[in-house]
Amino acid sequence: MKDILKMILLLGLCFVTLFVLSAPWVPVLDDANLIFHEAGHVLFSLFGELLYTAGGSIFQILLPLLLIIPFFRKQDFFSALLMLWWAGENMIGVGRYIADARAQELELIGGEHDWALILSRWPHVMRYDTLIGGGVRDVGIVLMLVSIAACVYVIFVQSKARNKESAIAL
Repeated sequence: MKDILKMILLLGLCFVTLFVLSAPWVPVLDDANLIFHEAGHVLFSLFGELLYTAGGSIFQILLPLLLIIPFFRKQDFFSALLMLWWAGENMIGVGRYIADARAQELELIGGEHDWALILSRWPHVMRYDTLIGGGVRDVGIVLMLVSIAACVYVIFVQSKARNKESAIAL
């Protein structure tokens, strides 16, 4: 039964992945990510202006990566992979934000554009905002797809192990 529920969850995640890849904003998911982004500014404010500015994007990606650790320790690899998927999904949003540094067309909740401020420190780098953002986005896509494939593998291996244990018990 657990495997069926995991497969249903994974199927839903596949649909969410397609939506993430085609939509500029995913309600609820990106709303939550925005909360963690803003919390990152507060957390990183102790480390100077540059890290304060980048802290939103850093924490937005770092949080799901940190959440992998307790799941991995409990050997809950499926949940750990879901956190990896979430980190990849956040990378897509951060990549979009970086790529917008020069154009500044994204609607922000207020304040200045983090990545315009960061990249303006290095004008020779600023012109590569779309390339850098695209690279971050691509890594995010790869993480999401690898996570989904690895989840399928984990479900298969766990199911096979349970079937083997039940056969031995008989």
